[in-house]
Amino acid sequence: MQVRLFGDSEVSNAELVVTKLVVETGRRGGRAREHSETDESLAERIVIESLSALDWHEVDLARNSKRREDKIKIARQLRIHTPMTHQWMADRLGMGSGSNVSNLLAS
Repeated sequence: MQVRLFGDSEVSNAELVVTKLVVETGRRGGRAREHSETDESLAERIVIESLSALDWHEVDLARNSKRREDKIKIARQLRIHTPMTHQWMADRLGMGSGSNVSNLLAS
């Protein structure tokens, strides 16, 4: 399945997956400390579900550019829904350095 990019009023399949995960885990910006799922496992679920929505495999993270828009969208979702550092995102998504992720998220 390929993710289609839409205008501002519609969302991609990957964003729908993340929204579903947030509803399932009870996290909406605020931190649900009592929830048993750790921040890192939630982040991993977001990455894995996003890869699935893109029809990507782990190897595709290494094959695609550090600046690829799909990777930036996953990083944005991680930033919104988890406290993971930019360096963690860079390592996990194959985006180079934490400062590169920071710059990409700011643009």
